[in-house]
Amino acid sequence: MANKNARENILRRLRSAPSFKWSVSPGATGETDPFPTPDNLIEAFHKELTEVSGEFKQFSSIEDAIKEIVSIAKESNYDSIWCSIENLSQIISQHGIEINNSPETPLAVAGCEHLISNTGSVFASSYTGSGRQVYVSAETLIIIAFETQLVPQIKDALQNLQKSNHKPSWTGLITGPSRTADIEKTLVLGAHGPRRLIVFLISKTTSSQS
Repeated sequence: MANKNARENILRRLRSAPSFKWSVSPGATGETDPFPTPDNLIEAFHKELTEVSGEFKQFSSIEDAIKEIVSIAKESNYDSIWCSIENLSQIISQHGIEINNSPETPLAVAGCEHLISNTGSVFASSYTGSGRQVYVSAETLIIIAFETQLVPQIKDALQNLQKSNHKPSWTGLITGPSRTADIEKTLVLGAHGPRRLIVFLISKTTSSQS
């Protein structure tokens, strides 16, 4: 009897509760884009990348970017590097840096399909790094990209890939250095991939572009 009375009390309260009416502004669709297009793609990418512990460097020419690659290699005492961009490999080797044939080196240089501005992500594929290994094996990973490769959202990168002639066997997103907090909730960089991710953005294309 007590259970029946309790049930009736609950039903009575539900029936007497005021109904809620949704109000929608005139012309509103009810949908909000969680990732709106940034006003400045470069500034947005730079901000998002640095917030996930990535590094951003902008150059006016590919030659200046190569000089910085050589400088990073020498400062870090890397005797050799791996580079998936053939034209760059030849020029880097002229600066006294050995080009290793294996991506399992402390420093690796690779290209990408696109840079995603509103997440600070690198969109890579089997066409831009000669396999997944280069993106996870090196201690320091340098990504070479041109300003024309910047897109606002991931969907823009996917749409461009669908329109292209090449169909990669895999694609992937890289957002900052590899990280984990599995042990005592302490963030550790480089647990499953590069400890250091640097994105080189070239503002002006030159004859050295791959």
